[in-house]
Amino acid sequence: KSGVLDTSWGVLSTPSAVVSIPDRYVAYVNKSGNDGTALVNDIAKPFLTVQAAINAAVAAGYVNSANRCNIFISPGIYTENLTLASSVNLVSSSSQMDVTVRIEGEHVYAPVSGSIADNTVNLIGLYLSNGSASPLANPVLSLGGTVPCRVRLLDTSVDMSAAASTSNAVVVNNSNAVLYVSCNLTMAKIERRGAAADSVQVISGTFSSFGCDVAAGTGRAIDIAGGTCTFAYGTLSSSGSEVVRCTGVSTVLNVATAAITNSLANQNGINNNGSTVTLGQVLFNVTGTGYCATGTGPVVYAYLSFATANTKFKNTLTPLPLAVAPTSVP
Repeated sequence: KSGVLDTSWGVLSTPSAVVSIPDRYVAYVNKSGNDGTALVNDIAKPFLTVQAAINAAVAAGYVNSANRCNIFISPGIYTENLTLASSVNLVSSSSQMDVTVRIEGEHVYAPVSGSIADNTVNLIGLYLSNGSASPLANPVLSLGGTVPCRVRLLDTSVDMSAAASTSNAVVVNNSNAVLYVSCNLTMAKIERRGAAADSVQVISGTFSSFGCDVAAGTGRAIDIAGGTCTFAYGTLSSSGSEVVRCTGVSTVLNVATAAITNSLANQNGINNNGSTVTLGQVLFNVTGTGYCATGTGPVVYAYLSFATANTKFKNTLTPLPLAVAPTSVP
């Protein structure tokens, strides 16, 4: 505090080796960038396209958990079909939800080798869309292949808004894949508007959402045909025949601290056809003659409440002794 250097200190030990820590790869993308002249770790020389920055990170060897890359994206509309790469994170320049950082296209992740630790991609603070001007036949975001992988959507929204498109907004079709959605700074949303397609389709794999609303127009909020779906701290909503559909005896659906809303009168909340469904602290808002839950499969519950007078369940209900506390996926 005095500003005077004390010279009485002695050396306790001498390091036997110097540990070399590699520089973290950082790239920048903005609408005034140039893919031909862009430089790594130089904010003054950004890339023009997100895919060029991803490709440069892969070429530089930043492809595993020991060497990750962060690509910072400035506001603008980027019309690109992205092929995501292992350990290459896409981050809005503000590092939080920013609808002005918009990437319009079909975004695919299907690694061919490696562990889930290496094959982790974080998408932070982005707005992913198919683009209303050029509707695509494929999802905004899809996870495929067979190799273990994980995509985290952190304060990121996914919007399929083109009425002419018939695809679901998000598709998980990899039994070893995890799509993890978390919204801490703001309430983001996965939404399918327009045509009668679903917002999230899980064919196989795991979908876990914490603090994110999932909504659909005339389709379902979630259609889970195989794997596991965990949803907490948000609202599942639709104006279709049902909000959530579960098929297959190997399917698991866990919903806790959440609301299930069908805005179309006389339609259903959950259609459970033989799956394992557990509800903890769930609010149903289903009107008319629709069922809060219907189908052939049982429903295990901890605490249910109702926004309307409709408390109809076609399923066998089994109470739990204690409320189910949702657990997050890292």
